[in-house]
Amino acid sequence: MTNRARTELLRILLPAALILSLCFSGAAWAGADGRCVRADIPAPVILPDGAERPAGSLKICLDAAYSPVAGLHTLSYEDRIVGLFVSQRGTGRLASDEPAQPYLVFNKNDRGALTLQGYAWPGNESTIETFSLGAAEVTSHWLANAASAPDANSTRVFLAANRF
Repeated sequence: MTNRARTELLRILLPAALILSLCFSGAAWAGADGRCVRADIPAPVILPDGAERPAGSLKICLDAAYSPVAGLHTLSYEDRIVGLFVSQRGTGRLASDEPAQPYLVFNKNDRGALTLQGYAWPGNESTIETFSLGAAEVTSHWLANAASAPDANSTRVFLAANRF
């Protein structure tokens, strides 16, 4: 085998090996523990890839929890995979009257399109995990706003999601 052929082979095999090692690392996978949420989005939506899509069904799965502060998610829109996205993770406390269900967090722009910021997932006892997929920080402010009545001037939108 010539040097050139060896170099070409390495150029193909190294990225493939890296991808396979990430897939089969010791990370927690969504299919194993049911860490997926799905919601019907009633307006055009802008996902972290920057593309605007019409109203439809959004699914987000936590594929790998790499650390206490980072996760890897698969986003699907209308049952088509959009891509893999890294999130910032945070935790907060649920208010005693707040329902323990997942919800999606969006910012609404002046045209009415919703930009996905992240989602929240109920944790143990009275805790909730937040995952920021957009440019916004994960904050406990999400939690306070989700439980309160909607403000007509607010650009923040919360949609209940189903877990599966």
